Amino acid sequence: MVSFNSPLLSKAAIKALISLVLLSAPAMAANCKLIVPKHPLSAKGLATPYQLTGGCKEAVADNQAFVEATILNKLTGQLYVYSPLVITKGTKPLITPVVPHLPKHAVVGIWFGSNANALHLVDHDGSLKQGKCVNGIPGSDFGQFAYCNAPAFFEAAKKAIHEGKLQVPPLGKAKGGRPCPTTRAWEVVDQDQSDNLITEYLQQGARTAQSTAQNKKKKKNAKGINNGSDNALLDKFIGPTLNCKPFLAKALDDVGTFRPSLGTNELQAMLQRKPAALIPSNNPMVLVNGKKNLRKVNAYRLGVNQHVAHSLRGASAKKYCWRFFKLAPPTIHAQKQYTLKGPTPDPAVGDSLFTFLGARYQASFTNLGCDKLLHRTSPITTVTKDGVAIRVKFGQSKRI
Repeated sequence: MVSFNSPLLSKAAIKALISLVLLSAPAMAANCKLIVPKHPLSAKGLATPYQLTGGCKEAVADNQAFVEATILNKLTGQLYVYSPLVITKGTKPLITPVVPHLPKHAVVGIWFGSNANALHLVDHDGSLKQGKCVNGIPGSDFGQFAYCNAPAFFEAAKKAIHEGKLQVPPLGKAKGGRPCPTTRAWEVVDQDQSDNLITEYLQQGARTAQSTAQNKKKKKNAKGINNGSDNALLDKFIGPTLNCKPFLAKALDDVGTFRPSLGTNELQAMLQRKPAALIPSNNPMVLVNGKKNLRKVNAYRLGVNQHVAHSLRGASAKKYCWRFFKLAPPTIHAQKQYTLKGPTPDPAVGDSLFTFLGARYQASFTNLGCDKLLHRTSPITTVTKDGVAIRVKFGQSKRI
């Protein structure tokens, strides 16, 4: 288990690493662009809508972008969450966003997710520098993921934990007696771990609004839109099915409610038993022109509160694949009696949570190139009907 008393990265080390990744050049193949408002870490900046552009529209499902903030009060250790709104450039919000009341000593981290192939943050009057925003490394974006000020947020949060101000709830026991999973559990991760958000918006026509209880009452015909992600899969499907509870924080945009976020998920993931799943060097989001790149691996890891690697060997793709091969299938199989009754996150992939997880694993094993690295076929295979997984088979791996 990771100790909360483990040494923190020095400020100099963090500054040096961040300096390598801030203000990265535009991606060569970015599909969508998102204009970041001025002073994004301030209350006004959080409440100012981000503008989706680059030929993309928030009303188009596979264009949609999402933003999520987690805020720490350094003095008290209390956490808050807030979902800044994304609108299509040229439109107005369906309902004006709530202006959050930030604590005096707030440290704000912001994360971005997209349903498009890629998303690139665009500057507006110095907003990227003001927010310490990271698209990737110069010349190479992560893809669907980006962040602003995340390393500073996590360092402040770990300091608050060390000082006893911030208490991260224990994982608890899942049905069947296993520890509740986190975003770093092998049975939860896929080819792109920790890459998207829990944030939801309301959409009506071409316009969007924050998904709050008050806004839902005002716009009863608006539909919810969301970001497919490991985080949402864990908090909305796997967790409830296994009787596990996520780390919640007070919502500043929805009075009286508490909800999880990527930030709270990644803090709770520090409790994951070793070996924990950390971004490997062959993850598609950290490759540069198809090649492994240590700078990009660490740029990503800094954004999701993972230990930096000191070499590519420290982010070994083969070791990651071997653990994925050995550790995930037994847990997925052991939880079958519960997940088989769980709702599927995507009816086009699997007809239950269990078959969805099986199909997702099988695809990830191939997409990560684990078959080539290990010279084995996936230990999980599925039987499909009309393209939908209806059965899952284990122990079918063969040497290739």
